[in-house]
Amino acid sequence: MQFPSPANESPTQRFEQAKSIARDAFDELIASANQACWSTEEITVALVEAAHFLRDANHADPDPADDHPMLLTNSG
Repeated sequence: MQFPSPANESPTQRFEQAKSIARDAFDELIASANQACWSTEEITVALVEAAHFLRDANHADPDPADDHPMLLTNSG
């Protein structure tokens, strides 16, 4: 799915647009999961947990693309 560019610069309108687009994407994802025998409850709980994880990761490192590659080497 391609996420469209914001149609407006107003933070409130951007949020509402993003919410609407995300809802459509979730509807498609949930329908696909249901067809694969996952329950709506299972997949929505998993989506909420994944969203919390991504939000927390973003708070910890808002722009990981700026991390220097030499600092990301595996120490194990």
